[in-house]
Amino acid sequence: MLKPTVVFLIPIIILCQTCGTGREYSIDKLSPQGTYRIKIEVTPGNRAHLFQRPDEHCKIQYFKGRDEIGGYETNCRQDEHESSLAEGWEVVEWMAENVGRIGRDRSDQPFEDKLSVSNKTGEVIRKLGLGYGRFQSFEIFDLLPNETITFSASPEFKPDGSSSYFVSYAGNTPSRLVEGVVKAKERKSPKEGPLQLQITIDSNSFRK
Repeated sequence: MLKPTVVFLIPIIILCQTCGTGREYSIDKLSPQGTYRIKIEVTPGNRAHLFQRPDEHCKIQYFKGRDEIGGYETNCRQDEHESSLAEGWEVVEWMAENVGRIGRDRSDQPFEDKLSVSNKTGEVIRKLGLGYGRFQSFEIFDLLPNETITFSASPEFKPDGSSSYFVSYAGNTPSRLVEGVVKAKERKSPKEGPLQLQITIDSNSFRK
């Protein structure tokens, strides 16, 4: 009579192990002088299929003063083999008054790469988002014409020695959208040292 009990208990235990909720946290961080603000909210979502890890509902907002100037929300789906994009929203830090970094903690990285962004469009770039690796992004606000800003970025080294080596960007001036990709040398080991990428945004960056 005990055998049926064991047979029915096993799936119940497995089911309960997959019923856990996702992470839930929020970040609300002002720039050093209080001009800009980045707000993040991550809440548990609904599971799409049995035995999947729970989805997470991810919302990010950007503010200038009290005015919301951008953002989006999405379901950050995760499975057993690939992490949720919400893992790239664990830290918000301001690299300058108008440059916010959103990503993972970078204290375990051997060094920092440098990104330089130059505005050669002849217009103010109101907001510019840059992606550097799967779990790291930057938001630049109000980059003036002919202004160049340089800041540090985590190389995001993986266990196999590979790392981030290209920047994708998208943003807008008052009249146009800009977008593009800048690639550098692909590293195979930290021994190859840090990268410095120059991202020049000009008329060639305007969306066609």
